[in-house]
Amino acid sequence: MSGLLLTLFLIGSLGAAVFAPIIAAYIFTFVTYMAPKFVLYGPGMAWPWAAISGVTAVILWVLIDRKILSKISFLYCLIVLWLIWINVTTQFAQGDEFHVYYKYNLAVKTIIASLFICLMLTSRIRIEGFIIVIIAAVGFYVGRGFVITLLTGGGGLAVTGETQTPLGDRNAFSTVIWMLIPLIMWLSAHTTIFPRVRIFQLALVGFSFVGIITIVGTQSRGALVAAPFFFAFLFFQSNKKIPIILFGISAIVMVGLLAPQEWWDRMASILLYDEDNSAISRFNSWNFAWNYALQHPIVGGGFRIFTLNIDPVANRWLDAHSIYFEVLGEHGFVGFFLFMSIMIGLLLNGRHIARVCRPYPDLAWAGDLGSKIVVSIVLYMVGGAFLSLAFHPITYDMAALSLALRHLVHREIAKRELPAAERYRSGFRGEVQRRG
Repeated sequence: MSGLLLTLFLIGSLGAAVFAPIIAAYIFTFVTYMAPKFVLYGPGMAWPWAAISGVTAVILWVLIDRKILSKISFLYCLIVLWLIWINVTTQFAQGDEFHVYYKYNLAVKTIIASLFICLMLTSRIRIEGFIIVIIAAVGFYVGRGFVITLLTGGGGLAVTGETQTPLGDRNAFSTVIWMLIPLIMWLSAHTTIFPRVRIFQLALVGFSFVGIITIVGTQSRGALVAAPFFFAFLFFQSNKKIPIILFGISAIVMVGLLAPQEWWDRMASILLYDEDNSAISRFNSWNFAWNYALQHPIVGGGFRIFTLNIDPVANRWLDAHSIYFEVLGEHGFVGFFLFMSIMIGLLLNGRHIARVCRPYPDLAWAGDLGSKIVVSIVLYMVGGAFLSLAFHPITYDMAALSLALRHLVHREIAKRELPAAERYRSGFRGEVQRRG
């Protein structure tokens, strides 16, 4: 029944996209994260909804929307160069062909989708809608993970998304939740789609707590490492320090009361890295990536080069376990430079948005969103230090948000400054005429 209802909803939404093409992009984003065909059953659930919605979005954008950025930013060009470079390195890939092109297809689709969606996020309401869609899609698994955590008294391997989704790994799942909490907090303060009333704001704060409990339930050690950075950045960026302090204290108390001994034991293993098999495998992978990059500094080994790194004990290949070594091993030092330039560019872009919006009270929402995106990117860079998430959709969706927001802010500021400039020029011309 639920599958049938969702099918009807998706079909109806695609029909509505004729009047608002952005809806098709929303559907693409929603099914990318949730992947309903792996969760629900019924007519239409086996359909390739991502492909259907993606193609629909492109066609309707060409026919109806056709909005483009008036000025292509340097960061946008960097992402395009990154896309080109992974195509180059794929030609020199040394891994198994099936694994190479499987990851290549996912990476290319993810980057192209973000570059395209960026063109469609041309207004505040579109940007806000995009954020809500991502939160809703991930929120389905957050709610499920929260229930599992409470019922099992600690969660574990079961607290994650579906295996064949971008949320299928519990470590990736916890990182995505951390990245979305700043956006949830922004939504509670600046939403225009939902009524900005106390009960709605409290509900979003409550959902943030649900997210934190779900993170605890994943038992991800990378999530624990990211936690101090999360609260530190929120504290220093916020003008209201007391609510942030209370939020942090409440979160710590909740974890202290609800986390089982199993969770504490697993977190304690962070300090015993020399005795932990997971940590040892990470060092092995990082050493492999570094040495391989030294041997192939330009193009690296291409996608899935880590399939060549066989653990003699476990008799299986070891993953990269780090976005930095993942990029370095697969795409060489050139790829590493491009990837890090994009990350730093996103941080600088968010800070720039926050700075230029300060003189304009009506753009406070944009400045705050720029700051929150910075927090999310920092959390990604910290959590990603231990995870293979270099091509995760959340990364490039954040990039799309950041790029679209910068363009919108500059357009709005230009509208405000243009009349003054026109008045100045007309006044100057009048003065010249009088003197003449």
